[in-house]
Formats: sequence, structure tokens, C-alpha cells
Amino acid sequence: MDKAKLRLLAGVSGAVFGFAGVLALSAAVTMLLANWMPLWVAGLSTGGLLFLVAALCVLFFLDIFKSADEELDQFEDATADMLADLPFDTISAIVEKRPVTALGIAALVGYAATSDPDRAVKNAERVMFSLL
Repeated sequence: MDKAKLRLLAGVSGAVFGFAGVLALSAAVTMLLANWMPLWVAGLSTGGLLFLVAALCVLFFLDIFKSADEELDQFEDATADMLADLPFDTISAIVEKRPVTALGIAALVGYAATSDPDRAVKNAERVMFSLL
């Protein structure tokens, strides 16, 4: 087996064993709480606690309190940084590999620059990012 397959196997195994660990800890917490309350309340409390942790993780991941404009500005800055670091050999390889797509993108960028000069840079970044 090569290294990539071993890493993939290790990642899948880690996810499976991690899930089994969470199940085992949930059962242990439920049995511990069953000493002081009925079993169904203990199970409901453990499930609610896990659901609360999952909801907090999702809220942190989605960052719903950030405005869409701020999120878009960060995305555009990251795209601009990526395109600034993109070597010209890669661009020429893209043109050689997909000439019709590159021509379409160039035409779209030209049209965007003439129809709305203020948003031309943002449109070009979006097109290049979608190509990559």
C-alpha cells in the first residue's frame, strides 16, 4: 500500500473509532446520570448536551454573526492573494489545456470591464477562482 492509501485508511479508522468513543462516553454518562434520575431522563439529558455541543460547533463554523459584506471582502482578499501568487506557467497551462474556456473567460472579463468598470476586478477574481 502506498502512503496516500494508508493515510486515507487511518483517517477513516480515526473517524469510526472516534464515533465509537463518543457512543461509549454517551452511554457512560447516561448510566452515571441514571443514579440520580430515571434512565429516560438521563438519556434525554445526554442527547441534549451532545446536541447543544453540536449546535455550538455549527454556529462557530458558520459564523452567522458576520455580515455578508465582510465575508465577501475576506473571500475576495483571499482570492486576490491566491491569484497574486499564481505563477504564469500555471496560467499558460490552463490556456493550453482548456483554450475555449480560457477564451470564454477572457471575453467575460472584457465584457465585465466595459459594462461595469467598478466591479471588473471582483468579477475577474470570481471567474478565475471558479476556473481553478
